[in-house]
Amino acid sequence: LAQARLGAQNQGTAVNTAANHSPAFVVLFAGMDVGETPRRKDSSILGLALSRSTPRSKSSAPSSSAVTARQLDVADRISARYAEDVKDVEAKRRTAYVPISQREVVVPCDRAAARTVKSDFDRVLKKAGGDMLGWDQQLKQDSIQKHLHFLHHHAKTGRFAENYGPEGRYHGDFLNSMRHGKGEHEFRGEVYDGSWKWDKRDGPGSLSLTDGTEIKGDWQAGLPHGVATVVAPDGMPTYEGDFRNGRRHGLGKQIYASGDVYDGSWENGRQHGRGVYHFTNGDKYYGMWKEGRYHGQGVFHYTNGSISRREYSDGIITSVQDFDATCSRFGRSLQRDGLMRHTADGNFPREVFMLSHV
Repeated sequence: LAQARLGAQNQGTAVNTAANHSPAFVVLFAGMDVGETPRRKDSSILGLALSRSTPRSKSSAPSSSAVTARQLDVADRISARYAEDVKDVEAKRRTAYVPISQREVVVPCDRAAARTVKSDFDRVLKKAGGDMLGWDQQLKQDSIQKHLHFLHHHAKTGRFAENYGPEGRYHGDFLNSMRHGKGEHEFRGEVYDGSWKWDKRDGPGSLSLTDGTEIKGDWQAGLPHGVATVVAPDGMPTYEGDFRNGRRHGLGKQIYASGDVYDGSWENGRQHGRGVYHFTNGDKYYGMWKEGRYHGQGVFHYTNGSISRREYSDGIITSVQDFDATCSRFGRSLQRDGLMRHTADGNFPREVFMLSHV
């Protein structure tokens, strides 16, 4: 037992001596607790070197020159193993100080660089929750400064014309090579004339589609957003009202190809909420809607003067109550279970349909 303790002390002395001469030893053993046994790694050069050393007594301890030679050998092997990794890290560090236009043989796209800066600003602003302090912090970043320096010397700002060959063109305002301001854009038969913001349709403008349909109104992020009007190729408006993210949303009036008209509330492109539906034959329905279907209470007004109260659930009628013009009051309410019965059934509400004499 005494001999084993002596050997452990000698080995610890050798490690401490090596640590004073080699920084690699300090790094590798810095996270080791006192008394903890180091874990071997099969591919570790240092581990293989240390495994060759065996505990020795004081009388058989190697000379200081031998220990120094072994330390230098291990340090050289470690340096050879990680030399390329160190060079790669240093090369990446030096690249951060090189201007963007000099990093590559081909100069980067100025519009792509502007979009990168814009997306970085949007991310910071969203994270800050509208706090403008986020902009100041973002502008101090080295990558943003380099992009802004690149855009200052390579991007175009002002009024220019940009051609896309036979597919189209743009003539209008630019900011850092992005369409920003007023301009007319023609691409593959579609023509947009109006406001732009950060390379997207934004603000008042008019879009003419290839089939002759025209959308006039407010835009945001490239989509109709706000109040807009959709005009058919024949010049008749088919929708007038609110949009949100390119869909009918809010209050609006839709004229269908059949001649029917819906005037009321919309949500995500469907009738939703309270509205009035005008049929081509003159009938009208006043009621509630849910995702494009009748839902809740509603009243039909027919051209012959009759009235019918209805109640729906996701487009399925649950009850009906018709107005009796002879006595000027509503008759008996008919529930869905009665509507589903056969006329020959004894429980069928024959009086509601005036079949008592049949």
